[in-house]
Amino acid sequence: MTRLVLVLTLLIAGCAAPGHLNTPSGRPELTVHAPMDLAQKACLHWFLANGFMVQNPGNTKEIIELSGNQFFHGGATNVWITYSFYPVNSTTTTIYAAKTIWYRFGGDTPQTSQEDYKELQNDLQAIAADIPNEGTAP
Repeated sequence: MTRLVLVLTLLIAGCAAPGHLNTPSGRPELTVHAPMDLAQKACLHWFLANGFMVQNPGNTKEIIELSGNQFFHGGATNVWITYSFYPVNSTTTTIYAAKTIWYRFGGDTPQTSQEDYKELQNDLQAIAADIPNEGTAP
């Protein structure tokens, strides 16, 4: 019985730990061989193709972040994904991804599990594949 409790405790603790990816930050990110405007267009296309509403970034000269959201359960659940862009140089951009779920009666919950990180990283890979004649940087 003690072993069962110990195993269950370790499993629960492991599930609650933040994820870690093999990226420079340990979080979902991808550097692509593309200028920032092409990377942003690919992210915008991904949002729209996956049913997200995209927020107007405001009156800025350079867009460094795009956010999109989806409503579920009659608006009781709202999923937000944010892509942030860092122009490494004129032909290379790093895209960072974050996901938060808002529950009407529970507030914001950042999604930082290993599974969430892998899902966001896969989304970034799909976005990179959508950039014409470009690819991921080493």
